[in-house]
Amino acid sequence: MKFRDELITNLLNNEGGKIGKFFREIEPSRNKEICLAQGYGLNQKVPIRLLAYPIPVMRLSTQLGNPVVNLYIAKHGVERANSQNYQNSCDLVKKVLEKYVKTFYQTEIEVLIDSDLSPALTNVIENLMPSALEIYQSDEQIKAFADKRGGMNAIRYMVEHIFYMRDSIDIPNMRECLLVKEMSLNHKHIIMIGGPAEKIFYRFRQHVIAKVGFHDQWKSSQLLTQIGDPPTYHCYENEPVFGSVLPDNVDELFRFLNSLPNDQGKGKNILCDYKILLQEFAEVEKFSLPNDVERIVLEKGYERLKDFVSKL
Repeated sequence: MKFRDELITNLLNNEGGKIGKFFREIEPSRNKEICLAQGYGLNQKVPIRLLAYPIPVMRLSTQLGNPVVNLYIAKHGVERANSQNYQNSCDLVKKVLEKYVKTFYQTEIEVLIDSDLSPALTNVIENLMPSALEIYQSDEQIKAFADKRGGMNAIRYMVEHIFYMRDSIDIPNMRECLLVKEMSLNHKHIIMIGGPAEKIFYRFRQHVIAKVGFHDQWKSSQLLTQIGDPPTYHCYENEPVFGSVLPDNVDELFRFLNSLPNDQGKGKNILCDYKILLQEFAEVEKFSLPNDVERIVLEKGYERLKDFVSKL
């Protein structure tokens, strides 16, 4: 299998060419053996920057001969965590993602929506909570993360991620416990692609699976991207959102983005996400680092982005 590392450079964390090595080692004989998956949270406002997040998924998909791609929205999970209704923003995110894939990859996908907790999953989560609490108490990073986000509710939400992400945890009724019912388990490799926020969830999930045990029906893997810090589906203070008026030209856009609060580097990260996004809309083959993007690429990408947004 020919895998070109340079086509995912600056999109996915690929230290030492580990992603190319991974795909060359598994040598999928049929693209349906692989499922690439990515999950989306929700905010009452939807950032335009959301469109940067699926780029690594879709660019990787083209390298792998168009395997199964699952993009899903954790609507019910977010509503459980925040006690708010997110139907309107869920509908918009679904529409935006489906149009993006059709426009740039000439294929149609259905963005999936999660369901509420089933009785079977509720029971499984309760049984996993003692192990989850042991991990919480023994891992300082996980403890600090959960404590800042509601304690027990945050831990339960982290446990739920196992069933959004189809980890190969050894329980007898995984099909009944899927939080996105349309997802298939008939793949050899289920590969999640997440941003920086996924690192701590992945660490937690791996701890849980180590305690409970895993099966070999499929292999679950995690790839990481630097896109999405803060997450592209969580609205940062004053960042552009769908429904707002975009600046006239790319210079005005970047002046505006540079004026955003730079809390712990978040403002700078948003600027980087936009430069990735504009390169995608300019349909580059290889992605440059933010400081090296040619002006003509940024201008072309921004004009196409404005056109895309205006026609939603």
